[in-house]
Amino acid sequence: MTGVEATAPAARQLWDALFGSDVVGVLYGQEHVVLDANDRFLRMVGRDRADLEGGLDWMAMTPPEHRAQDQRGMEVLRRGDPFPVIEKEFLRPDGSRVPVLIGGAVVDTEPYQWVSVVVDLTDHKDLEWQLLLSERRRHEAEMDAAAHTLGELQRALLPAELPELPGLSLAARYSAAKQSEVGGDWYDAFAIDGRLMLTVGDVAGHGLRVTQAMGELRAGARAAALLDPDPARVAEVLDRLVQRLTPTQLATGLFAVYEPATLRLTWASAGHFAPLLVPAAGPARYLAGQVAPPLGIAEHGVVTGGRVDLAVGDSLLLFTDGLIERRHEDIDDGLRRLLAAARPGLSPGGLCDAVLDACVAVGEPLDDACLLVLTVNGGG
Repeated sequence: MTGVEATAPAARQLWDALFGSDVVGVLYGQEHVVLDANDRFLRMVGRDRADLEGGLDWMAMTPPEHRAQDQRGMEVLRRGDPFPVIEKEFLRPDGSRVPVLIGGAVVDTEPYQWVSVVVDLTDHKDLEWQLLLSERRRHEAEMDAAAHTLGELQRALLPAELPELPGLSLAARYSAAKQSEVGGDWYDAFAIDGRLMLTVGDVAGHGLRVTQAMGELRAGARAAALLDPDPARVAEVLDRLVQRLTPTQLATGLFAVYEPATLRLTWASAGHFAPLLVPAAGPARYLAGQVAPPLGIAEHGVVTGGRVDLAVGDSLLLFTDGLIERRHEDIDDGLRRLLAAARPGLSPGGLCDAVLDACVAVGEPLDDACLLVLTVNGGG
């Protein structure tokens, strides 16, 4: 007589009711072998009554990662301790799995016999997954909406159009990095008393605060240039602005003024890459000059970076570091790549596009990139 058969009539009646139900799986076993089970359990694990004739090996139905847990559970039952309800999986013959909640009790110790009640969690897990998927989609939609709003804000902080001056052509491009948050790159060009002021800069980081700081620096550069368009003086004003308004932000900037009457460009750099000159004839080259520390950390302001006399057909390219910096690559590799892409004879827009095609497509950009190109077409 088995342990189940020897139980009191009331317990036997409860067992029969559970066994005959189609709500939960019920099984009876000895040691690691399932000797009997109701139809609900057999359907759960993809078996039939013929599989019970020789007994079902419990461990053979259990995924490897659950076997140690099951072994500990059986040891708990052997000691007569309460067996906690656990969550596990059973393997079906086709290799698929069914998640279940299972509890057990000992009905006899000599030999060791037990009964278990099993609840199929498939529908519950499916519902959990659907809820998780729905939450993920909602989160992604919110992130997309936020990124779109920030992107619109950043574009609003960049110039809507570039100035038109006799003898000059201008073009600019902005390329966003592949990420959800916008950065702090900017470019600007505006006329002051017949001269042209050019600025590019980068506030380190991403997000709304960085975009706000970028807008403040771009506006500050315009205000400073109205008072004194000397690039070194503009850079000094922005240096003080960063120290007072955004002391926790690291920023770099390049400031240049072009005089159409003399074809001369004067520039100053605060931690920023020097301009790239693309002559009408001859190889492109980076301008030589003194580069001061980034904005906000210089003790005595910044100094003039340099001057260059341009010729008709020359182009000057100002850019931010997102164009050339790549993870696991030396910065000189990016500078050489940009140098090779800057071909003479292209329109300002064509030069922008050629540079972007050659540089942005390499690796995964770490940051946004701005390009600002000036081309001399004729005298002032």
